[in-house]
Amino acid sequence: MNVSPRKATASDDRWAAVQTRDRRADGSFVYGVHSTKIYCRPSCPARRPRQSGVSFFPDARRALDAGYRACRRCQPDVHRSSDKDQAIAAVCEAIDRGDAEPFALTALANRLGFSSGYLTRAFKTVVGMTPKQYASMRRIERFKERMQSGGSVTSALYDSGFGSASRLYENGAAYLGMSPAAYRRGGDGATVFFTIVRTAIGHMLVARTKAGVCSVKLGASDAALQQDLKSEFRAAAIRRDDGRPAEIVRAILAHLQSSAPLPDLPKDVVATAFQRKVWKALAAIPYGGTRTYGEIARSIGLPSAGRAVAQACASNRLAIIVPCHRAVPRSGGAGGYRWGSQRKKLLLKLERQRTKP
Repeated sequence: MNVSPRKATASDDRWAAVQTRDRRADGSFVYGVHSTKIYCRPSCPARRPRQSGVSFFPDARRALDAGYRACRRCQPDVHRSSDKDQAIAAVCEAIDRGDAEPFALTALANRLGFSSGYLTRAFKTVVGMTPKQYASMRRIERFKERMQSGGSVTSALYDSGFGSASRLYENGAAYLGMSPAAYRRGGDGATVFFTIVRTAIGHMLVARTKAGVCSVKLGASDAALQQDLKSEFRAAAIRRDDGRPAEIVRAILAHLQSSAPLPDLPKDVVATAFQRKVWKALAAIPYGGTRTYGEIARSIGLPSAGRAVAQACASNRLAIIVPCHRAVPRSGGAGGYRWGSQRKKLLLKLERQRTKP
């Protein structure tokens, strides 16, 4: 194979990255040392080679083709993203805690050896949104929790981290699907039709609007499920109608009882692009099977997004239809479930039994 490495020059930015052991350059190229026939990452801690004895390769494969072997210290042939993952996790944790803005992203990036621009891009790749968008989403979630607890708009917006009412109203509709005031009124003007049926895993509530299914809940009693539905849409016209959701109910029951595939049901739920990507990956898991959060993250092309995948599963409002029960932790066991871990274990057990010959 024809391999044409480029020798290092003083004006080359890559040589400057090698000289400073810049971790931000890792993954963009490797350099080979002529005398040892070893190739390294730009951040390799080994003694710096002479400029005249170095050639650059775009990736490890090209270096191998040229007859170089991987450095044992920096392991350039091993994908390593722990530093980046730790930085992204630190950003998520700080935002989840509700730390005051402006969030010190630049300081954190500098401390970990990244530029703020690089960390922002990496965060968006893994989580599916920028740190600013993630912070907005988490504030809205805190706002919803406080509103559902009966608080006023004013107290809820400040407790949630909004600096002013204008910022709440600017961002609220994108995540609530309505203005904050309308959300506080519990979906005033909407009509939700629901029914409740008994299944092998307990009571199941299925609700829909004119646009599609908006909620599938699992619980121990009709009363608890109906109250849970009303808590989200307190001012909506909620009507029990066993006929309107009947098609959806039949599809779900057939899926539970005989592993029949679920049709592509119309859905009326608000979700981010990342959440929808995760839900689509969940729907692709075979009946009776499971995947770890990390495996799901890799399946959508975001191998470092295991944490974000778990959060997307927790935000699912369509039990069974979006099979988040098939997402499990890498450490083993069933893991958490919005409708109870015991119900999740039973659901997985039933699916496995029905897939046996």
